Parts: sequence; structure tokens; C-alpha cells
Amino acid sequence: MQRYRKAVKTGGDSKPVFSTLLELEQTFVMEEAIALRSSETWEAIALPERVLLALFAQHATIDSAITVRLMQTTTLYDQDFYAWTQQQAELLRSGRVEGLDIENLAEEIESLGRQERQELRNRLGVLMGHLLKWRYQPEARSKSWTGTIREQRYRIDRLLKENPSLKPYLAEAIALAYPLALALVEQETPLDPNTLPQICPFSEAQIFDEPVELEA
Repeated sequence: MQRYRKAVKTGGDSKPVFSTLLELEQTFVMEEAIALRSSETWEAIALPERVLLALFAQHATIDSAITVRLMQTTTLYDQDFYAWTQQQAELLRSGRVEGLDIENLAEEIESLGRQERQELRNRLGVLMGHLLKWRYQPEARSKSWTGTIREQRYRIDRLLKENPSLKPYLAEAIALAYPLALALVEQETPLDPNTLPQICPFSEAQIFDEPVELEA
């Protein structure tokens, strides 16, 4: 982290609030950077709230304009998520990595990965639910069921091709999604899910490749 010296103007006097960022590093455990964004003021970029509170308590000479700027910057993620995403994208494109909200960026990236896993489980639940209906309620087979099975197979195939790292998770996702399939059967058919297999009875080949054709 670069060290800067900055005097903050209060009233008509120029009074140092803190001499170097090293002071802050020695006092706080900081994951974010403080950037010198103008010749007149400090601007904190995604400074953790615990640091802000301590900083405000120890440096009461920071003027209200700088205080507002600090609060606005550090709370943008909570106040306006879309604006936060645009800000972070601009910082990334311009190479100003010192201004990135690292902690929240990391959480959002991890969240995207979790969403992909959740989508896989949800689609598997719908697919296996219809395969259960297809197997255990053959008299009610319909064009709608075949359409849903084919659509979910296609969408899962695309999801796995676009996210190859999900493939090792597939077996676990099938096991986790199977209760969703039983719930779907209970909601959409007169079948009692307690009379159905409580562990997925389908192999991966059956889930994705077993033909589903209506009899002519």
C-alpha cells in the first residue's frame, strides 16, 4: 500500500488528521485500500465499517463533507447495488484496482457460483419430477410432460457446457434435487410420494437420455 501525507482543511486552518496510512495499518486490520483521489480530500473506497467508526471516533477533526463522502462510498453496496456494480466495473476497466471493494466483490463472485449450483439443482428437480410422473403415472402421460422433460434436459446440458466445473458436482446435485422431484409429484399428481423410491432411482443416462415418446 502506498503511503501519502495529507492535511485536511478545517475552517481556515490546515491541520493534519493523520500523517500516513501506516498509522491506520498499525491500528486496524484492513483489507481495503485508501486512495488519494484529489488534491484536497481523502476518499475511502469500501473501507470496512469497523474502520470508519474507529476513524471517526479518533479523528473528530474530519470535516462533514469528507465524512459524508466516506459514508456514501462505503455504503453504496447496501444503498444502491446497481450503482455499486457500475462503479466496480469502471474501476476494473480503468485498472484502478486500489479502489475496488474487494470483500463485496469476492462475495458476489462466490454468490454467482452458488447460483449456478442452485439452478442446476432446481432444473434437476423439475426434470426428475417429470420422469417420476412419466414412470409411475403412465396413463396420464402428455405432450406437456415430454416438452418439459426435453426442455430441462436441454437447459441442463447448456448449463454444464457453459460451466464445465459443475460436472463433478452433478452426482451430488442429483441427490440433493431428488426431494424436490418428490415434492413436485406430490403437488401435481394424486401419487403418494411416500410410496415412491426415497432415493433417486434413475441413472444419469436415464435422466438425460432415456426416450420419452407418446404412443401413437
